[in-house]
Amino acid sequence: MKIGPCINLNCRWKFDLPHQSVWGALLFALLITPVYGGAPSLPPDSTSAEIGISVLRFNYAEYGDGGTLMDQELGTVPGLSFRFTHRRSGLETEGVASYHYGSVNYTGQSTLGAPAATTTNESIGDVALRLGYWLDTAYPVMPYAGIGYHGWDRNILPVGNVSGLLESYRWAYMWLGAKLLAYQQDTSSLAFDLGWIRPITPLMDVDYYNARVYPSGGNGLRLLMTSHWALDNNTALILEPYIEYWSLGRSPNVATSQGCSPNPPPCIIHEPESDTRNFGLNMRLGVAF
Repeated sequence: MKIGPCINLNCRWKFDLPHQSVWGALLFALLITPVYGGAPSLPPDSTSAEIGISVLRFNYAEYGDGGTLMDQELGTVPGLSFRFTHRRSGLETEGVASYHYGSVNYTGQSTLGAPAATTTNESIGDVALRLGYWLDTAYPVMPYAGIGYHGWDRNILPVGNVSGLLESYRWAYMWLGAKLLAYQQDTSSLAFDLGWIRPITPLMDVDYYNARVYPSGGNGLRLLMTSHWALDNNTALILEPYIEYWSLGRSPNVATSQGCSPNPPPCIIHEPESDTRNFGLNMRLGVAF
């Protein structure tokens, strides 16, 4: 048997972010907000670079045509986080990048309906560029627009008599939103960042079937709380908890002649509806130039 792209399976999984993760983020906000206090002002002109580590609580699910769960992947994935910012006269240009790699738990069913439990190696890369302008309001706000690129390799590992499956997802995406500056003093600051993200022409390559399918892109969300702690005049420690949501719709059917056993070719495959609901924490060291 093989783990296929989850076709003809019928179950449903209701997803919520892990309660401990949500409460941890709220507690983090409550602890650091009183440290800041005071009235915010427009962020000063600066150029800075940041690099650090990241921890991602990865949570992915695929659903059948009837809205039932077909499989899910859940686990903690370590990674790296990068950010570069250039700000002059209120105009801010920002580049961000991240890469995560690790194993998570997979539970689902094979294409023949047998329960399957294994692990999946996740390789997730993301890079984006944003441009915004700070408005001098009581709490400074920066509307922004950006574009990004998201790449994800999902390698479901073989276990027992169930063979593995490698799927590679790729998409560009739009990123629109705004930052709210809650506090700013020298290089110390606290900002909230709420953005709408939407994939542009996503695609997925399925190694087992040597086929490419095109899921539709849905509306997503990225919420970040970025805290800069000044270490001296030029360096800062950045703590950034975030929540991220991606949504992909069912792809059209594709005929392929490879991997059809025990049925004769051609066989019909598709990518089912899916969503990814992540919680993460970035911790970076920043240097201002």
